[in-house]
Amino acid sequence: MRDTFTNAMKEADFVRNGTARTAMSLSKQDSNSLWQAVQSHDRALFNTINTKLLNPPGLELRHVPLKIYLPTSASRTTSAPETIPEEGTPTAGHIRVVQALIPIQQSSSRQPQTLGTALNSTLPAIFPSRRNPLLAQPVLHGAAAPMTANLAELSRAAAYTDGFLHMAIVMLG
Repeated sequence: MRDTFTNAMKEADFVRNGTARTAMSLSKQDSNSLWQAVQSHDRALFNTINTKLLNPPGLELRHVPLKIYLPTSASRTTSAPETIPEEGTPTAGHIRVVQALIPIQQSSSRQPQTLGTALNSTLPAIFPSRRNPLLAQPVLHGAAAPMTANLAELSRAAAYTDGFLHMAIVMLG
């Protein structure tokens, strides 16, 4: 279990910064403390080490590591140029996991990426609007997420312990 967690944490670090150097350079003590914090649900200890991963000196956040959980019936018609292929096969619950590399800034305007602009560019058939959830609602930690939320800030505040922002998509109507 620890190896799976560590690999996901390194992958998220690589997506965020373009290098996994920060995760790889954690001291043995910090690595052990991070795993211990996850096991014991010690948020204070976790935040102490995770802050080092989220704010590495000399590196700027480039992408947000995002895993999107889609109902399979809604995901069959979508494709995105920056989407990594589906992980495994749909589960018994008919969920498809899409891993996306979302740039921090919108490429056309260099404006900060919002959740709405990211979902619109990644899944335009499901999110035709950048501001309003017309066909589907993004859900984080069981709560509807605002489409206008700054994606970088959302990632820092709502990422799971593995460093990824895990988002469920709930179809409306």
